[in-house]
Amino acid sequence: MQIQSLEIDGYGVWSGLRIEGFTAGLNVLYGPNEAGKTTLLQFVRSMLYGFTAARQDYFPPVRGGRPGGALNVESSVGRYEIARHLADDGAGQQVILTTPDGMRQGEHLVKAMLSDVDEAVFNNVFAVELREMQELSALGDTEAAAMLYQLTAGLDRVPLVAVLRELAASRNRLLDEAGRPCRWTQLTAEREKCRSEITELSTLSRRFQSLAAERNRLDAELTRLEEERNHAGRQVRLHELARALSPRWRQQQEIDGQLAAIGPVAPMPDDALERLETLNAQGQTHRRRIEELDAERKSLRSEARALNVNEDLRRHAARVEAILEQEPWLTGLHNQLREIEGEIARLEGELTAEADRLGLLPLPPGEGGG
Repeated sequence: MQIQSLEIDGYGVWSGLRIEGFTAGLNVLYGPNEAGKTTLLQFVRSMLYGFTAARQDYFPPVRGGRPGGALNVESSVGRYEIARHLADDGAGQQVILTTPDGMRQGEHLVKAMLSDVDEAVFNNVFAVELREMQELSALGDTEAAAMLYQLTAGLDRVPLVAVLRELAASRNRLLDEAGRPCRWTQLTAEREKCRSEITELSTLSRRFQSLAAERNRLDAELTRLEEERNHAGRQVRLHELARALSPRWRQQQEIDGQLAAIGPVAPMPDDALERLETLNAQGQTHRRRIEELDAERKSLRSEARALNVNEDLRRHAARVEAILEQEPWLTGLHNQLREIEGEIARLEGELTAEADRLGLLPLPPGEGGG
């Protein structure tokens, strides 16, 4: 990460300060005593790691302004403006990361830009003030070693000598200068083994690809054959069904021919079904009546056979039936005869009365009018 410029709104003795032109190499801020060099260094630390208790002497600002400011930085994740200000109540701080196009990000991106370098390493290695360097030059060998240890790793880190010793031992384990067996030899042998395995696997991979392609071809062929089998099965079922339905088809053709010979059929009335049901009911009633009459006829025949019929009457049955046919005519003659007899009786009564009036003897019956 490279700091390109800084802008202080209010921090210690600085207020409304802007510094630009930082380079990628070593940047030195110099000036007389009490000019505010240490304040600038603490401001950079505050922008990156926050307003900690160790830097509380620098805020609130002596000359006014909002406590805080901004750093313009460029890193592997892009260019950002890191703005950090102390809250109005002094209980918290607000961090805003802004890209050149105005997009905002969270504070977590600061750690990524710092490559996870903590504050102790940053203070002792990347941001050293003149007072610390002067103290180093005045120290003895033992104190200088301790100071170097603090500058390189911090009080809570492993000593640099121990780190170098461990690095040398690790180098010897990886690559021994005397040519003794070491990790490098072992790794080289393992690499060659891995190369041979890779070559073998490449051959097997090509073989597998060939087999996979062959399997895909066989699968496609199997799918095609299954489709042909299914199609043939459907055709067989259709032929069997057609053979089973062939008599019915012929019968249907004959019926169609008969219907064609009959000609067009009149459309069926809407009440045809109701009328058919009515006729069926009437037909059933008539059939029951016929059955009853047939039973009655059989009964009468049985009774007639049981009767003692007059033989003379049976012989003259035809004549009797003829006389019975003349019954209306005979009845009419009988009625006319009764009317004539009544008229004769009336006339005789009148004749008798007229004879009495004339003093004539009464005539014997049947001689009047002579």
